[in-house]
Formats: sequence, structure tokens, C-alpha cells
Amino acid sequence: MAADQRVVVSENAVHFVSCFSEMIARAEICYGLMLTSNESMPRHAGTMTMLVCVLERELTLRPRDNALIDQMLWLRP
Repeated sequence: MAADQRVVVSENAVHFVSCFSEMIARAEICYGLMLTSNESMPRHAGTMTMLVCVLERELTLRPRDNALIDQMLWLRP
């Protein structure tokens, strides 16, 4: 995550929360983790616009490149 300086967006909370926690424990920089769930934000052809809008909203609220460093967010509609 840190090498590419990118925020990770995933539904795989089990894997990425563990990775995020390990990075924080080792004092490594994490450029951010945004998590979704199929229950709150189901993905199919009719809902992709919602996901894009939620991502846009969250990134607009945090315009700096480093705004999500060492942060984990759960995306909600």
C-alpha cells in the first residue's frame, strides 16, 4: 500500500484490516484504507454510480494527497 502511495478500496476487511493494523504497529506509513460491505453498498450494474459518488464525496472531503495517511474508513451511502 505505501510503496505506491495509494489508498486501498476493498470489501475484504478481514485481510486488509489485519494488514493495516500490522503496518501501523510497525510504524509504517499507510496511505489509507477505505472499506465497503456488500450489505451497505451492494455492487451490481445498477449501483456502480453510487459507489463512484461515495468515493468522490469522501475524496472531496479530504482533498490533500496525504489526507488519509494512517486512516481507515468504512464507506457508507
